[in-house]
Amino acid sequence: QPVTQPVIRPHAVDPLAIKKTLNSANDGDAPGARRKSKGGGRKDLTDPRIGPLGERERRRAARLAHGLAMGAAWLVFSPSAAYVARHGRKKKWWFKYHRNANAGVAAATLVGAALVLDARGWSTPWGPHGKIGATVCALVAVQTLAGFWRKSFARPTWAKWHRIVGVGTWALGAYNCTTGAAMLAWMETDQSWERPTAWALLLAWIAVGAWAESRRQRRVQTLKLHRTA
Repeated sequence: QPVTQPVIRPHAVDPLAIKKTLNSANDGDAPGARRKSKGGGRKDLTDPRIGPLGERERRRAARLAHGLAMGAAWLVFSPSAAYVARHGRKKKWWFKYHRNANAGVAAATLVGAALVLDARGWSTPWGPHGKIGATVCALVAVQTLAGFWRKSFARPTWAKWHRIVGVGTWALGAYNCTTGAAMLAWMETDQSWERPTAWALLLAWIAVGAWAESRRQRRVQTLKLHRTA
């Protein structure tokens, strides 16, 4: 009788083996596996646990605190301080609000950056978000020092560069908030609301600023016409 050998298919897939692999991945046994946390965030299961909360929880808390601090600074207080300085000088309190709000922005920026750097470390490669954030921190330091030394410069020169650097810093900071919100929406699925909120605040401030500047220019033109009449 001829001896028959079983046919071995090299690419055959065992459904039971696939099921076991998926179950082990869900349990965190497979290296590099990812799953949704109880809070809704995506977590890397290969991270070691340190302390009662663990390294993953510490990094998540740092990311959320960083995002909230930067969002409040660059999408609420910084544009409101600039708006008051540009269009609200008839109010007696405009300068105090402008100074105190920007001091809070500087503090929130530095604290938020320190939180995330402490969690991620300096050795992790920096992407565009981190590089823009470092530039914003440097510009914040320049603006803060210039505020203390403003009497050392000619008033028109200082006012011109203070406005240019301030607008540029806000533009970078606000844009970086939108990219950071997108990153949070990817890493933490329960934070998907931050991305549309960041864009809504940014576009709202742009619209308000454009409207206020247009109204200001119309008033200036009206005054010129009355003077020449």
